[in-house]
Amino acid sequence: MPALLSTYPALAARLALAARLLFAEGPRAVVERWRDRRLDEQRAQRFEVAEPAAFLQSLSATARAPTLWVLPFPLQRRRGGAAIQLLVRLEERARAEPVALLQRLPDRWRCELWGRGVERPVAREWQAGGSGLPGIDSSALPTLLEAARWVGATRLHFESLVDLPLALPLEVREHGIAFGLSAHDFTLFCQRPHLIEEPLGHFCDFSTDPLRCAHCLAVHWRLPEGYQEERRAIATRLVAAADLLEFPSEYMRREHRRLYPAIDSSRTRVVPPRSLAEDLPPPTRPVHRPPRRIAFAGAVHRHKGAVELEAVVRRLATLRRDAFEWHVFGGGDPVLLRRLRRLPRMQVHGYYRAGSLPARLRSAKIDLVLLLSIWPEAHCLVLDECAAAGVPVVAFDLGALGERVREADWGVVVDPRAGAEGVASLIASRD
Repeated sequence: MPALLSTYPALAARLALAARLLFAEGPRAVVERWRDRRLDEQRAQRFEVAEPAAFLQSLSATARAPTLWVLPFPLQRRRGGAAIQLLVRLEERARAEPVALLQRLPDRWRCELWGRGVERPVAREWQAGGSGLPGIDSSALPTLLEAARWVGATRLHFESLVDLPLALPLEVREHGIAFGLSAHDFTLFCQRPHLIEEPLGHFCDFSTDPLRCAHCLAVHWRLPEGYQEERRAIATRLVAAADLLEFPSEYMRREHRRLYPAIDSSRTRVVPPRSLAEDLPPPTRPVHRPPRRIAFAGAVHRHKGAVELEAVVRRLATLRRDAFEWHVFGGGDPVLLRRLRRLPRMQVHGYYRAGSLPARLRSAKIDLVLLLSIWPEAHCLVLDECAAAGVPVVAFDLGALGERVREADWGVVVDPRAGAEGVASLIASRD
């Protein structure tokens, strides 16, 4: 077996990943991930990867797409968030018009064209280039311009700018192509899209202190002096030049308008993500008051509140040792998942497929879900799925998540300054 793995390094890497996931999340999560990977592979196989001449010949006049959508990471279901929402949105558009997508794969760019009027789904690929900063592709501009020319696009829409030079859309505009932007996080404001200050690990509250910001960024990057100030100056020009700015919530639109007064309100719109959860009948079992089965749902990462969850569980264990049964639904950081798995009366379910959470919450008879993000969420699809399951939530009063919980009365919000202690006290008092 060792000799076989040394001969096939890709196979060895996949087996190592599967072993880590199996240990951190369990067998069902590994199977769910495999199913989503297979769906992504089947989708990619729909497209014929053509040479430039063949690609051009395959396009009729009616198959030209006026907008080229740009995603700087793979369009994969298991990524969730922006990727899966864009997939849903483009598949809906494809029923009425041609759709073109340029996505950044690990080693190349891939332009796909499909939809109404396209004889057969077709794709072109370009090798990606490197840069002095990790993850930034210096070959992006020529690729974007060539892809736009091939599909006949007169406008580019950047679904994200993570790991792309922030000035890239402005360079595209200099070549006569309009652009739009979507803001699913705070990439426009900071290199850290979730605004978690390092090495402290808490929300920076939109810091504009040059020294504080430089110290935070220096934890992971070697950047020139004044980098953050220059970046934010570029962002100001960017939002002023965009022909359209899309936000997943009214909170995000309002916050970006506060951060960037140059934004023209008439060129903004809110496009809430659509939950993939199926409509469920009303619950036949009322949730317990006080709650007995409590879950954490969503990606298990620090900015999503995984560390706070651990603190809540430990605090409540000292107050009522056997009062609560704990569940975690979601994949993420293997280290954090292993830490959570070691907690008393804890069951880690791991990765779940988009749209399946409501049924799983009901199946586990969950009484309360903790959504403990320590950054201001842009929308939070998990909240929609908890509502579909009829399960109330506890969340920090931050961002769109806090606003939506309060406005729709879907649970209780806690002052983020109270932290895990405030969440534990709230749960303990619900007798």
